[in-house]
Amino acid sequence: MCRLLLLFRIRFEGVLYT
Repeated sequence: MCRLLLLFRIRFEGVLYT
């Protein structure tokens, strides 16, 4: 579950940065 949240966070950050 931890890695799932991490992946989601990375995706969200990527969208914000893009």
